Amino acid sequence: MEEKVLMLEGLKVLDFSKHVAGPAIGGMLAEHGASVIHIEKPGTGDDSRYYSPACEGYGSYYIWLNRGKKSVTMDLKDPEMQRVVRELIAETDIIVESFRPGVMKRLGLDYESVRAIKPDIIYASVSAFGQTGPYADRPGYDVIAQAASGLMNATGDPDGPPSKLGMNMGDTVSALNGFGSICLALYHRAMTGRGQHVDISLARSLMWHNMMVVKTLAGTPRMRSGNHDAMLCPYGIFEGNGGRHIVIGCADNGVWHRLCSVMKRGELAEDPRFATNLLRVEHREETIGIVEDWLRSMPSMEEAERALLDAAVPCSRVYGDEDILSDPHILGQDWFGEIPLPEGAAHEHHPVGAHGITTFSGGRLRNDPAPDLGADNREILGGHGISEAVLEEMERLNRRD
Repeated sequence: MEEKVLMLEGLKVLDFSKHVAGPAIGGMLAEHGASVIHIEKPGTGDDSRYYSPACEGYGSYYIWLNRGKKSVTMDLKDPEMQRVVRELIAETDIIVESFRPGVMKRLGLDYESVRAIKPDIIYASVSAFGQTGPYADRPGYDVIAQAASGLMNATGDPDGPPSKLGMNMGDTVSALNGFGSICLALYHRAMTGRGQHVDISLARSLMWHNMMVVKTLAGTPRMRSGNHDAMLCPYGIFEGNGGRHIVIGCADNGVWHRLCSVMKRGELAEDPRFATNLLRVEHREETIGIVEDWLRSMPSMEEAERALLDAAVPCSRVYGDEDILSDPHILGQDWFGEIPLPEGAAHEHHPVGAHGITTFSGGRLRNDPAPDLGADNREILGGHGISEAVLEEMERLNRRD
């Protein structure tokens, strides 16, 4: 059997980011083997350390996003710490930062300054609107990107207000975008020897997913479609007995015909009102009603799901957290995992959702804990000439008690 390896082992990363998107990029690099040093603010560290929910005083978000990293606390305005940063940059492959555009330049740590030290550096900047343009200096978080990308306006009931997405998709999508873009830049560097600046925008990352713009460009009025797709039908969330819900997706006529067969309504497959997807979209309410009437006729949602799956109709009951935590497929495929807690915690592990997003035949993941604030100051700062007195003061500032 092929030995599984840490595919990014040997790469060195300086992570200046905080909150969610930037740290998530660093976390993915770390779990694939890169050595990631998280630069944090003395005394307080990354704000996500204190996000709810918490486990034994550790923010669950921080534990997940910063798994496998080292933590060093630095005042980046301090000339002595800037000296250390420049020495670290000289031996670094990748930088990740999520300050507002302009902050790193004021610190003398922008891309142009850094590439003067390390010409082949891959420098990834995460921001709300990107590094250039009229909105570049605007502050912003995930919810701002949801609004500016148009996704918020596309979400919700047709006659209701816009709705935010249920999760912080701007952060997580941007993290995946950033991780993939950095890996692409690494490949380019391997081929050419050249590094580059990678500009990751939360709003742009979400805008890539905004398919409603396609309708507007095609001359069709833009409208929210609630729990049902605006361009496909039947394709959405359907209600059955007891107020329980199931998602059914018919993306082509073959699936529609199989659904009609399951519902024992074979005549609908030839009905001119439902003959094509475009016609079913025109008769959306009637189509939805037919499907929900059938669901209510079934003894349980489990039996309805079983019948649909037996006929190869794509579907899924709408899972709650307890369903996820007990599902045999999810548990059997190791989609969920546990991350060790830092030394000194009462429990050894903390459960997390996604532990890796892809399975590789030849790659494995590292599963190390997130660091306590400044846990690696002595190793890294001490190794670059920072005095014992400064290290002791750092320890005092960073102490959790």
